[in-house]
Amino acid sequence: MTRIEKLLYSVVVLSTPLMSTETTPIDLAKPTLDVGIIVSDLDKAKAFYGDVLGFKPAAPLPLPDGTALTRYTNGSSTIKLRAFPKAAKYPGEVRKAVGFRLITFLVDDFDGILARVAAQGVPAPKPMDVGHDGMKYAFASDPDGNQIELVSLPPGKTAAEADRIQVGLTVSDPEKSRAFYGQVLGFHEEKPMSPKPLNGDLEYIFTVGKSNIKFWKGDGADLPRHTGNITDAIGFRYFTFIVKDVDAVYASAKASGATVAMPPTDLGNIARIMMLADPDGNWIEFAARKAR
Repeated sequence: MTRIEKLLYSVVVLSTPLMSTETTPIDLAKPTLDVGIIVSDLDKAKAFYGDVLGFKPAAPLPLPDGTALTRYTNGSSTIKLRAFPKAAKYPGEVRKAVGFRLITFLVDDFDGILARVAAQGVPAPKPMDVGHDGMKYAFASDPDGNQIELVSLPPGKTAAEADRIQVGLTVSDPEKSRAFYGQVLGFHEEKPMSPKPLNGDLEYIFTVGKSNIKFWKGDGADLPRHTGNITDAIGFRYFTFIVKDVDAVYASAKASGATVAMPPTDLGNIARIMMLADPDGNWIEFAARKAR
């Protein structure tokens, strides 16, 4: 990542108002979103998310095709891993392709994580000061090159108090994305940021529960689009909201003109799920757990 990109992405999560803002435009069953990642090598991914980042293992989630999602938790967010070694792999910096390109985690073992990343034989992430409250941030890459922003907890805050996750998207048309996340899904739009190093480019932020969706325009014209079906490519592929009523979300989204990638479907006796596609084709999952 370039220095300019780092400055762009770090501004939002480090903003005090967003750390406390919370909205619920849809009937959430839990406050934070989950993320789904397609990996080329499951063992390497497990070592990174489990051993290096120190996320807690959760029970695998069986799928109808006989495979399972490998899962880890950070706070109340779940990271879901699934291996497709032959899926397409897209190289390039975050702003050089349209799609789901960045995840930001607040972590309670910031220095330990950086030390464990360096112990893997890769360049050590450089910790940088937020500029207030003694907070720090740094960037790391997972085994497939996906970009992850790590932010230390504010002093005096526990992991439970600061539980928050952000996903970052590079978009082709910010106004279409603003209309989708704000008007179709009803998420709360925060004041856009305009970092000086980007010469006027804006970063847009939407809040839902204790999660943020942030996006920015790509760097250049005619950028490749790394979106679409979840298993078509390796990388960050979708994010999930756990809701109380999938069918209610479906009816509201459809009435608002959203593109439905998958209508409400039963995932065995585990959950009922549906998928929407945003204007660039990123898939967003809404899931309701079934009573056991």
